[in-house]
Amino acid sequence: MIYCFFYRRFPSVHVFFVDHRNDIVVNSFGLIMSIVGDRFVWYLDPIGAILIALLILFSWVSNAFEQVWLLVGKSAPREFISKLIYMTLTHDSRIRKVDTVGGEIAPPRPRSICFPF
Repeated sequence: MIYCFFYRRFPSVHVFFVDHRNDIVVNSFGLIMSIVGDRFVWYLDPIGAILIALLILFSWVSNAFEQVWLLVGKSAPREFISKLIYMTLTHDSRIRKVDTVGGEIAPPRPRSICFPF
């Protein structure tokens, strides 16, 4: 967990960081609710299990929505497209105009540049 914390800015390590964080929270909460349910109030153990299930469900759904947007692809920002056009026009003096520029975002940065000639 500590190792992943320092490198969580990288997408592949961030997944492990989130997984370790969730494991620590779920295991700690489950242990506490199990002990309290066994020693003091019996119904806190099943309530804790339901809350853990909801926490895991929420975590998986939020990660799924985040990954779906990355898989579908988004249009690149206008500033990025403008920079591409500028770089294309200033690259060579033989380039007179740019007809169409398209770009989409896929992790971790914009890619798929299309220049139909």
